[in-house]
Amino acid sequence: MTNAIQKRTLSEKFINFCNRWTPSTMVVAYIMTAIVVILVLALTDTPFISFTRGQASVVGAWSQGLWSLLELGMQMSLILITGSVIASSPPVRKFLAKIASKPNNMGQAVLLLMAVIPVLNWFHFGLGIMVGIQFGRMIVYAAKRKGYKLHLPLFVMLLYACGITGIGISQIGPAMSAVPNAIKSVMVSETAHLTTEKPVPIPLDNIMPTDDRNPGVAVTNKKDAVINIEGDAVITVFIPEAFKADAVTVTVSGDAVIEDSENTVTVTKRASAGITVNGSAVIYVSNLETVDDKDDSILVAQIRAESISDNAIVTATGVTVRSAVPHVVPLSQSAFLLPNILSCLIVLLVVFGMAWVIRPKKTENYEEASDALIGEIEAQAQIGSQKVKGTFPAEKLDNSIIPSLIMGGFALTALVGFFATGGRPDLNGFNFIMITFSILLSGSPNQFVKSVQSAIGTIWGIVIQFPFYAGIFGLIMYTPLNQVIVGFFMGFATQQNWPFVSYVYTSIVNFAVPNGVAKFPIVAPYAIEVAANLDVPMGVMMNSYVAGDIATNGFVPFWALPYLAMFKLEFRKIFPYLAFASVGAYIVYACFFAFIY
Repeated sequence: MTNAIQKRTLSEKFINFCNRWTPSTMVVAYIMTAIVVILVLALTDTPFISFTRGQASVVGAWSQGLWSLLELGMQMSLILITGSVIASSPPVRKFLAKIASKPNNMGQAVLLLMAVIPVLNWFHFGLGIMVGIQFGRMIVYAAKRKGYKLHLPLFVMLLYACGITGIGISQIGPAMSAVPNAIKSVMVSETAHLTTEKPVPIPLDNIMPTDDRNPGVAVTNKKDAVINIEGDAVITVFIPEAFKADAVTVTVSGDAVIEDSENTVTVTKRASAGITVNGSAVIYVSNLETVDDKDDSILVAQIRAESISDNAIVTATGVTVRSAVPHVVPLSQSAFLLPNILSCLIVLLVVFGMAWVIRPKKTENYEEASDALIGEIEAQAQIGSQKVKGTFPAEKLDNSIIPSLIMGGFALTALVGFFATGGRPDLNGFNFIMITFSILLSGSPNQFVKSVQSAIGTIWGIVIQFPFYAGIFGLIMYTPLNQVIVGFFMGFATQQNWPFVSYVYTSIVNFAVPNGVAKFPIVAPYAIEVAANLDVPMGVMMNSYVAGDIATNGFVPFWALPYLAMFKLEFRKIFPYLAFASVGAYIVYACFFAFIY
């Protein structure tokens, strides 16, 4: 009994400490900026300011990155606004209100969240955010009407924490790597991976089809480098027009055929690098780039396969090969891996369990929703409840369903065409869906506009704070700080520990750049390169990136801004519960990447 009281007292002391000392989200952005500036100055040779054109500086890097998240800020604003509009539409409002009215106490309300929101978030994080916020508001309103107490800071924290409980199919790592050649695209400006002294087999899965413009296997040929192809295969090697009269010879043996875009048999370049083909194969030659490397020019040949048989073998000798980076990673090798699903379930239980343990034990200590929040939810519910016909033709048109059906039908047709022609369900695709159904479900243009006006006040944090996080992104991206961090971790990386090391590295960068999309071009080129060299499965690599991206979100208010705005709370109110839950989630992910993957 004494231990229980002591634990409860300690947790209450921590909560009180956080309430007194946790600054606002705006001040957190300032503090994070200052910390990254100090790190750049301490760990790199970058000057604080430079008046020389083209010379990097701390001030220049910050200002260069300042506007780089404008697109993301607009996307997130639209997610919140359209989510609010749809939730306030008559059919959706009735449906959500019916489900939200089921709980009779806070425990049941938390279990309802636990059963619904993490699943939605796993399939699409934008859907999880939108439905989570609106569904949560409905539960808060229902609790007030039914008369049971709901501790709002803990409830909102659990809504937000649903985003750190799963590595789903819409997260940047699994989603991007499942798109052909997407992860290879971030490696274009990097040096190739593996210099071979002996023939090294190139996995056939890593060779791109010829109908895809980008290469699947990049090979750097220097001096007497040779590429051998054995068996039945159709291989494409790209060489630029500028080097068709220099000194590289393409030779074949057996029944192979050599072609280029101009039906010329031989292309040459200085230094007698060559390509040797054994067996049935067709070689296509076009479009190559060179890189100056001190004394020698390096020939970069990019291989693609039109068709290739099971017995075909491609090897490279004395060359640098980038074949370890696959052109596509199916979701079955990332999000749907059994260890990932298990980790999602365990993190979910840990986050909700730890938060519930440290909750106030007495309901009189609960902080309930403010009258302002309840009034706002009630006002949102009243939008469209009274039919307005109007007197003048313009008023009748504003309140008629016909313009919405015409515009919404047009948008729905465009939406079908968008996805039928290969449109991706990214944030733009998601917002396309949301805007279309916002128009259709609102009923009339007048109700649509009123619903938007009601929601517009919730996005102030995104509008004003995203540029500051973009400035931090610039400090990482446009100074050598990221290379310093990578170099430290690469010093002890092995095939066995790299998923764990990458997880820790990404989680550290997340403090400065708490956005998976913006962070990907910072982390991915180095992390993927190391993973390719160490032969780490790329799906596991993508999962470790996402885990590092979400595990420390609980300590950074970046993604909490829409939740705080929609529930009228300060970050300091949810942080003590979030801190405990985030530490638990971080440990679980760390154990999986260190010992299970």
